[in-house]
Amino acid sequence: MPRFHVNNEGEVGTCKAAKDGCPFGSVEEHYTDRAEAEKASEKFMEEKYGAINSVYKKGAKNTEALNGMSRNLKKKIIENTANGETRLHPSVVGKVFANDKDELIRRRVAENMNSQNLLRQMSRDESAKVRLGVAANTRNPSILKELANDDDSKVRNAALANEKIPKRAKKETLQKLKEKRSAQKIDLNDKNNFQDDGASGQTLKPEVIEKIRKEDKPYYSYPGFSEKAKLVPGVKGDYRVEQTNDGVYHVSWYHDLNSSFSTQSMRFKSREEVDSFVKNDLVNKQKPYSEEETRKEQDRLNAYMKQREQSNYTGD
Repeated sequence: MPRFHVNNEGEVGTCKAAKDGCPFGSVEEHYTDRAEAEKASEKFMEEKYGAINSVYKKGAKNTEALNGMSRNLKKKIIENTANGETRLHPSVVGKVFANDKDELIRRRVAENMNSQNLLRQMSRDESAKVRLGVAANTRNPSILKELANDDDSKVRNAALANEKIPKRAKKETLQKLKEKRSAQKIDLNDKNNFQDDGASGQTLKPEVIEKIRKEDKPYYSYPGFSEKAKLVPGVKGDYRVEQTNDGVYHVSWYHDLNSSFSTQSMRFKSREEVDSFVKNDLVNKQKPYSEEETRKEQDRLNAYMKQREQSNYTGD
C-alpha cells in the first residue's frame, strides 16, 4: 500500500523511503490516503501563510519568525503568489520577503513582483543582483533612469535594455558611459596620446587633455604618469619632482590651472613628505580649470605682448 508525505515545501509526494527512514516524518505522520495528505498540505501552507501575515502586520521588517522556512518554500510562495496561485496578496508577500536576509529570496521578489513602490525600495538594495532583478522587471521610467547610472555594469545594462526606459535618458546615459570609458583608456605610456610641439618636445594632444579634464581625476592617477615629465598646463594633479644633491626633494606644480605661467614649488626632506603632500594637499592648492578664466588669462597675455611690441622693448 502506498504511503504519502508532505515535504518541507508543503508538497504531497509518494514516500519511497524505508520504514521510519523518511526525512519528512515518522510512520504516524504519513498518510495512506492521498486526499488526507492534500488536506495536511493545505494545513501546512495555512500555517506558513499565517506566519507571513503576522510578519507583515508587524511592519514586515523583522523576518526572524520565518527563519525555519526553507528557501525552496519561500521561492515557491513568491512565484505562486505572483501568478495568483495562493490566497496571499502579492503586496504582503513582497514586503515581507523584500526584507529577507537571504539574497536569493530578495532577488526572487525583485524578479516576480510588480508593485512599483516595492521595486523602488528594492532598487536601493545593497545587493547588485537584487538591483539587477529590479532593472529587468520594473516598468517605472524614473527607477530605470536611476539604475541606468548604477555602479554595477550589469545593473546599468539591464536598465538600458528595458524597453520602458525613456529614450532621452538612455541616450544621455550611453553618452556619459562612452566618455567615461574613453577617458579611462588613457595611458600616458601610449605615444599616440602625444604630439611633437617643436622646441618644447613632446606634449599631450589637445583632445587628450580635454578628456582628462572631463574625467576630473588627478593627472598622477593615470597609468604611465612620470614625476620627471614637464608640467601639463590646465590639468589638475600634475606635479614634477627633482631631488637635489643634498637629498632634498623639490616639488613644483601649476598653482592656477588657467595660466601656464603660474607655478609654485615646495621643498621636502623625505619621500614620505612628498607622497603625503601629493595625496592630501596638491589638488587643493590648485585653482580649478575654467575655459572662461583661461580665455581671460590669454587675453591679458596678448595685451601685454602687444604693449611690449609697441614700446619697442628690447629686453635690455
